[in-house]
Amino acid sequence: MARRTAQENRTTIRAAARELFAEQGYDRATVRAIAARAGVDPAVVIRSFGSKADLFAATVDVELGIDLTGDAPTTPDEIGELIARHVLRRWEQDDVLLVLLRTAVEHEPARDRLVEVMSGQVVPMIQRLGVPADEARLRATLVATQVIGLAMVRLVARVEPLASASHDDVVRWLAPTFQRYLTDPL
Repeated sequence: MARRTAQENRTTIRAAARELFAEQGYDRATVRAIAARAGVDPAVVIRSFGSKADLFAATVDVELGIDLTGDAPTTPDEIGELIARHVLRRWEQDDVLLVLLRTAVEHEPARDRLVEVMSGQVVPMIQRLGVPADEARLRATLVATQVIGLAMVRLVARVEPLASASHDDVVRWLAPTFQRYLTDPL
């Protein structure tokens, strides 16, 4: 079997860690178990990332990628649907957000990272709509209640009928709420 490069090891370890953090949460996922899943010695995990906490931070590095200034024709009246569609797609395509969600309940750094993602990425997006910073933080928090609730019910607990509802139906149901949180008077 060919030896992997340091970068290949990092990629493999990060993927194994993401799976275990998602399955077991931060506290129960051990460096030894992550190493076993990645097919490396635990020392390689530590040499590659420094610590379990550093590995977790590298695993949950995420960009939401919501761009209100891009090419998509977006008016303030369409922002709720744009965000609902984008967020739903991100939750369903990238398990890093689920890793954050599942671990945030028990692990303060995960909670901090989840807040950082919402405030660091969603607040500036809302401010681009001309909303002052304090109000943008409140609006982002309101959006986060729906985003996190949706992910918990649809993707973690898999509660029906929401778990198997079509993407378009979920967007249709959530978009007006996002729209209200983002543009209606508070």
